[in-house]
Amino acid sequence: MSSVSTLHRACLRLALLPFPPLRARAATLRPPPPPRRYLHRPCRGIMSSAASRLSHIAAAAGGSGGAAGESNQPSTPASAAAQDDDVSSGDMGYRLPPKEIQDIVDAPPLPVLSFSPNKDKILFLKRRALPPLSDLAKPEEKLAGVRIDGNSNTRSRTSFYTGIGIHKLLDNGTLSPEKAVHGYPEGARINFVTWSQDGRHLAFSVRVDEEDNKSGKLRVWVADVESGEARPLFKSPEIYLNAIFDSFVWVNNCTLLVCTIPVTRGALPQKPSVPSGPKIQSNETKNVVQVRTFQDLLKDEYDADLFDYYTTSQLILASVETQDGGDAKVEVSPRDIVYMENAEPINGEHPEILHKIDLRYAGTSWCDESLALVYESWYKTRKTRTWVVSPDKKDISPCILFDRSSEDVYSDPGSPMMRRTAMGTYVIAKIKKEDGSTYILLNGMGATPEGNVPFLDLFDINTGSKERIWESDKEIYYESVVALMFAVLSGPTIPIIGEGDEEANDRYVEQLVASAEAAVDEVVRRGVAHPDKIAIGGHSYGAFMTANLLAHAPHLFSCGIARSGAYNRTLTPFGFQNEDRTLWEATSTYVEMSPFMSANKIKKPILLIHGEQDNNSGTLTMQSDRFFNALKGHGALSRLVILPFESHGYSARESIMHVLWETDRWLQNYCVNVTSKADSDSAAVSESKTVAASGGSAAPEGLSPEGHSCVPRSLLW
Repeated sequence: MSSVSTLHRACLRLALLPFPPLRARAATLRPPPPPRRYLHRPCRGIMSSAASRLSHIAAAAGGSGGAAGESNQPSTPASAAAQDDDVSSGDMGYRLPPKEIQDIVDAPPLPVLSFSPNKDKILFLKRRALPPLSDLAKPEEKLAGVRIDGNSNTRSRTSFYTGIGIHKLLDNGTLSPEKAVHGYPEGARINFVTWSQDGRHLAFSVRVDEEDNKSGKLRVWVADVESGEARPLFKSPEIYLNAIFDSFVWVNNCTLLVCTIPVTRGALPQKPSVPSGPKIQSNETKNVVQVRTFQDLLKDEYDADLFDYYTTSQLILASVETQDGGDAKVEVSPRDIVYMENAEPINGEHPEILHKIDLRYAGTSWCDESLALVYESWYKTRKTRTWVVSPDKKDISPCILFDRSSEDVYSDPGSPMMRRTAMGTYVIAKIKKEDGSTYILLNGMGATPEGNVPFLDLFDINTGSKERIWESDKEIYYESVVALMFAVLSGPTIPIIGEGDEEANDRYVEQLVASAEAAVDEVVRRGVAHPDKIAIGGHSYGAFMTANLLAHAPHLFSCGIARSGAYNRTLTPFGFQNEDRTLWEATSTYVEMSPFMSANKIKKPILLIHGEQDNNSGTLTMQSDRFFNALKGHGALSRLVILPFESHGYSARESIMHVLWETDRWLQNYCVNVTSKADSDSAAVSESKTVAASGGSAAPEGLSPEGHSCVPRSLLW
């Protein structure tokens, strides 16, 4: 009885002590120390846990925190490392990867670059670093596959710019000092930055955070590029942008078509306290309705009312003066005038006329001082013209290169191929022959009554004659020109094909394993990877492939990381990716392709990561949850990480940092520090984490004597 009373009094005294939660939580966010491996693990019994918590409370209250003679100093690096390594408990905060990885993630992001239509100026659209998790935690409406920030009437989780800087491109290839766009409120979030066709104005949206960290509604602003001065497009403070689907577009050099929130829009619809009736789904007409597992569908009339409320827009034309006053019915010549000016105007000189046109200006493709293509079109007649102009040669008059109907696809001559300059801009690729003739390359889809036959023509800009230098062989395969370059193999994939009457997925597992084996054999042959130190990973469909490879080709990989995948194809019964057959038409294929059905075969460590609010078709968060339970039920070394508020892709800084920490830790433990295939298998079930010792066998060519790959971490990632 006396011991019980003593314990009761001790607990009572502790309960009266102040408890500062911020100080107690702060340690969970500190970066882990450099990786260390220890052969001991602290006892995690009930009494040790309780004692640890009591000591924290006592320390926070300024007490001794232990028996007489015990130290109150922070734990030693060894014990701290042991605690950081112990992640089996589910009660842990967000973690940080090693500092060198943190520095990369937290490095100031480069600005987004935007060139003016005339390529004489460049915008530096400045960005903040990764958003905090609090941004993702803001309320959002999930309606008809769209996630909406109801307060700002735009898509939720929309990134933004923090500022706009204007630079002129000088003749010597350098940039002029920055001219900042100014006049909008401090701390504004900027979106939808768009040049006018003549490059003299910018249009963009501005929103300012209100009280309680809520984003205000968006307003449209315009800025004069020469001065940087910005002003609201509408004088009325009651006109807001509706950016759920579209925002605004330049109709011409001085007119904007803007999607606005209707001024007459009433109050937000209220959810009825009593439903109007039961929720019913019916197929009494026996229609064949095969739909995939889409997210955020409308559930009732209230959802439909909300969707209409947020997405209904009122279109407004906002003009500055044009040659025809913005009225297409007015007959005037010229209707539009294209101006140009030097990147560095001298003595206040004004822009000079480049070309006058009678249709609407539709853009310019620049090459150099002797060649540019000016486009004009007219929506009613579908007429389109292409003019050849010489910007710096006043004695050469513009001439029409093409005059045709935009609806006549058979006569489409193609578009000029562009090349990248040393400054990062794109200009028309011009070819000069020894006789002085000038050519450009025209890339077209080659529409014919029998179908498209893509082509590449060498076009004489002076005479209009052309020579076909390449054409797709439609009898063998279909291909088209993508870009001008030297031969580069980009984005190699693992193909899954079907021959004859066979569907591609009928031999999915067999082909997947064969392709992976070929890839692994080749990188090992080249000496860029150790055969026992190769990890496999992927996102979405890549996660599905990762899980299948760990189940059916465990000899190839030491571990795997699968993010936001679908692992049970019976949960996507009406098709997925390129599989058009239903579960009931190809039951065996669905079962054999599902790594969930082969969970008992997965013996290598697998890390599963998923967004808690995944909105992608087929990749419900439940996919990872159920797969993890299946793995755990067979004793597989596995780990499941669910990221709060994240969708199919991850965006919050906390989330991305944690994913990197999880990834680095997983690869360090189960790939980099695995010494041999035998050790890899034992490490999959061993709780101790020891420093990898060098093996006695000779290392393959291209590897360090310790057996570590010259290309660390995951290879097939």
